[in-house]
Amino acid sequence: MTRLHFPNIFVDADLWRGMISDLSQTKFPPTDVVRIDEDEYTINMALAGYNRDDIYVHQGKGVLTVEGEAPKNKDTNYVMHGIAKGHFRRDFPLEEHIRVVGVKLEDGMLIIGLSREVPEKDKPQEFEIN
Repeated sequence: MTRLHFPNIFVDADLWRGMISDLSQTKFPPTDVVRIDEDEYTINMALAGYNRDDIYVHQGKGVLTVEGEAPKNKDTNYVMHGIAKGHFRRDFPLEEHIRVVGVKLEDGMLIIGLSREVPEKDKPQEFEIN
């Protein structure tokens, strides 16, 4: 059995266990989660053949959802059809203070920038001892 370790952007709770399991087992689209630094991440999804209008990215209630539907071209006569296309949905559970800071489709890659922005009142505090 392969065990995957996700960075801190993913909530470690029973509520999300099924979702994380699905994330690690789903093969399409191929996805990388990259930690840039302590508070910055990217999610990179290989989406060759998809257009901007075919992809829906939404963040709500602690979950980032990426969904897509490739256009069907019935006029195409494939000799070999090896590029996977079709409907997909990927859900990424996120910590409370993670927000999407950018989404772009570039050279067949969907790149989603994420940033952890903890409000000052929630950051750890140090106190001087008198």
